[in-house]
Amino acid sequence: MKKKLFTLLYITVYATLVALSFGAFIVFRPFMYVENNQSSIICTKDKHTYETAPNLIFAIDDVLDEFNDAKARKLCEFQIIHDYDNTFKTPIHKNYMFIPKKEQESSLFNGLFASGVVFILGAFIIELLFSGLQKVFTIRIYESVYSIRSILKKIIDYLIT
Repeated sequence: MKKKLFTLLYITVYATLVALSFGAFIVFRPFMYVENNQSSIICTKDKHTYETAPNLIFAIDDVLDEFNDAKARKLCEFQIIHDYDNTFKTPIHKNYMFIPKKEQESSLFNGLFASGVVFILGAFIIELLFSGLQKVFTIRIYESVYSIRSILKKIIDYLIT
């Protein structure tokens, strides 16, 4: 019974390790992102081009969010960067064209490497722990068998004398 429980625990821990390795691959897999330092905004009115990052306009996706959209509209309309007090009225219609520069971060090698490192280190730790647990269980079983033998020996000696 203990051996089956031990084996079930062993398999469960390794299944968890495989899930963690897959998670490491997901975290380090290649993905595309908008490089704000190289993205630009072209104003439709005067065809003037502005870089986004120096003008504090940041994008996460191909489209600007509401806050950065308002900053881009004010930039093209009034050529301003900071309007913290919201003194300039935001133009109603979109007056710019956003040109995002997409780049790839990480690589397939990075994902596989991270996954492999997590699995190898995890397997090393699991094997150390389980070999220690096996020794503990073996020692306890040996001690209990040894103590039963010594008790039986004392009983037999007592009965004989």
